[in-house]
Parts: sequence; structure tokens; C-alpha cells
Amino acid sequence: MPDDDRLLERLGRAIAPAPSEPSAAERRTLHRAVARFRNGPNLRAKEPESTTLSAEPVIYLPPMILRSAGTALASVRPKMHQPAASS
Repeated sequence: MPDDDRLLERLGRAIAPAPSEPSAAERRTLHRAVARFRNGPNLRAKEPESTTLSAEPVIYLPPMILRSAGTALASVRPKMHQPAASS
């Protein structure tokens, strides 16, 4: 086995995270959250479906238009000449 491979294996073992288990408090918190999720009211099922369009996509239009315009401008504008090397 080459020395590099041996060193990489040692390095991998040295920096590997220590095995750990969640604490009892962390497990209780997880179990409570799952139970709350399972037993809680299903809010999505009770909401009426909206037939109107949301205004949220409108906020994405200006950045998209500016990005497209900037790209078009950059591809059309004349190229800058590189300065001549001085001796």
C-alpha cells in the first residue's frame, strides 16, 4: 500500500466525527413534535381553494427583466480593446 493511501486513511480516522446518540431530552422533543403533527388539525384540508391568482410571482418579474436586459446589453455592446503593452 502506498504511503499516501496509508496517510489518507489515518487522516480520515483522525478527523472522523465521534459516534453520538441523541440525548433523552432530544428524543422526547422529537416524539412530542411528531405526536403534535399527527394529532393536530389538518389545516390544509380545511382551507378553501382560491380561484384568484396570487400576486407573489409579480415580485420576481423585475429581477428577471433586469437580468435579461443586462445579459442582452452585455452581448451587444462593443468589446473594449485591451491596452497595448508598453515596453
